[in-house]
Amino acid sequence: AQQQHAKTEATDNLIKVIHATDKSKWIEYGMEPDRQAQARPEPSLPLTLTIKDDTDGQGFILSLLKADDAADVYIWEKGTSSDPKATQPDSLKQFREAMKSSIVDDDVQPGVRYFYRVRSFNNKGYGPQSNTVSKVQ
Repeated sequence: AQQQHAKTEATDNLIKVIHATDKSKWIEYGMEPDRQAQARPEPSLPLTLTIKDDTDGQGFILSLLKADDAADVYIWEKGTSSDPKATQPDSLKQFREAMKSSIVDDDVQPGVRYFYRVRSFNNKGYGPQSNTVSKVQ
């Protein structure tokens, strides 16, 4: 019975993640929308982003020093500059949404400077943008 409860809880959590921004979908799976989650405020924690080389030598590991408990998802932005000494990207564009506060970006080219920024999101809105970090592949 305990193992079955763990499986049910894992399935419920997966449904909550997939439909984090549209909780009305939960009813289709026989779940009640989480009233406590709806009562949360919009994300407000200032995010501090770090960057380091991926352990396999290709790409970067991006991590938040502290996760935002109010976040349902993190919106990750990426930009580039062909000038390895640049201090600002040409532009930053959303490239990933993830539940995790740490991701790996392996889609990079040698000699290019990459810039990253992230912000948290829940059904109440967006949190503040993180600092921008950069590194050359």
